[in-house]
Amino acid sequence: MDERLLVGSNLAVLVAASELVARGLRVRVITDGAALGGHFRGSVVDDHAFDNGMVLLERRAGESSPLSVGPGPSGHPVRQDWTRFGQQVDDWFTKRFTLARVPPLEVSVAGRRWPDHLLSNRLDVFRDAGVDEPGPLEPDDPRHPAVKATSARFEDITYGELAPVVHGPSNHATLVAPFAEKVLGPAHGEVLARHHRSGWLPLYWPETVARARAGQQTGLPEYPFWSVAGGYAHHVVTRLVRELDGAGTCCVDTSPVQALARDGHGWHVSTVASGSVTSTRVGLGLAPQRLQSLSGDESCAAVGTGPANAVDLLFCLVRGEFAGAPVSSLLVTEDHLDTYRITDQDVVSGQDRRWHHVVVEARSRGASVEERTDALVAEACGLLDVDVGHVRVLGARRAGRAIPLLTASVVRADVERSAAQADWARGGLLSGALLGLHQTSMNDQIVQGLDIARELT
Repeated sequence: MDERLLVGSNLAVLVAASELVARGLRVRVITDGAALGGHFRGSVVDDHAFDNGMVLLERRAGESSPLSVGPGPSGHPVRQDWTRFGQQVDDWFTKRFTLARVPPLEVSVAGRRWPDHLLSNRLDVFRDAGVDEPGPLEPDDPRHPAVKATSARFEDITYGELAPVVHGPSNHATLVAPFAEKVLGPAHGEVLARHHRSGWLPLYWPETVARARAGQQTGLPEYPFWSVAGGYAHHVVTRLVRELDGAGTCCVDTSPVQALARDGHGWHVSTVASGSVTSTRVGLGLAPQRLQSLSGDESCAAVGTGPANAVDLLFCLVRGEFAGAPVSSLLVTEDHLDTYRITDQDVVSGQDRRWHHVVVEARSRGASVEERTDALVAEACGLLDVDVGHVRVLGARRAGRAIPLLTASVVRADVERSAAQADWARGGLLSGALLGLHQTSMNDQIVQGLDIARELT
């Protein structure tokens, strides 16, 4: 029986391998020395599993297009393109896992907790925070958020230019900008408005903000998030990996790739463990820089990668019964605090353990994250209303270049780089960042993995 070949370690490769094995096909996965699942594998710290910060599932059931990893309607990959395939994502999850609605997210503003306005469409804070009403913006104005997917103006207008206009200057300065600066760094205003969700930033219509400020119904339902009942994204990945490990039709080679080439006869991949493997088609889930290194094609170089912000992570256990203000995920806008998000992964997944698994995400500073641990723990204790004696820090790490700033120059360079890599890898089925920096979300990669499996079946 022919063997299907997948090279890389991202979630799309893992999903594709799982689908192909379920169809009774033989599969070889070459991970290039990395663990399967990529970012969504999370971290295991002192035998405790954590996601790497807030990783929540989005569901968008409804009419969907046939599976395709092609570019969006604007001619280049667009963020959250997975929404075209919401039903397939829902079907994939619900056939394998029991999902549970995540308890409401909250946001901390000026020392007070509110329903979350940054991600969840809960705009109560606009009514009661004493901020100004945004100015008028005609619906046919090319800057109006209603046309962000199609307006040419959104090819270059920045979030820093547009958000104060549509939200109101004081709204933006009070409710959004401090959070944006912590997540994306000093250059946060340069992010293209079209890609505001790359930093978990909102872009509401001015009419919506005006209605919220007046205490009227906005017409926006609260945006729901989901989790695997009794687990995290980490558990999604580890379950799929266990299934592959138990399948007699799947070989996982974790040794580094020594050579990767393509010619008229197909793809040729060499590793120490597998030797030389040849296949007519291959699914690829490598990092762009790694593909460029293996291909030796300078046109594939990840040029213009631009600025990216580092993130400091604390992995903690918190005595749940002593947390006076528990929450699934708390987003933090106060600029005097370095913490920008705290996620209680046991509240998220509906578990009631004595010790809750909590991840603190914070902007990086000059000092190492280990030197900053005590200060970040103190911030978390204040936000969760828990005594420091009921918190155990299991580990801390700094994730360098964790969040790229999708500026106009970065997006243009990324489109060029993606096109060059697609040209070099003609016949290869690309996924993750190889399709562009916009195509790396959990749902995007599930769609991509399903598409790769369909093509290789």
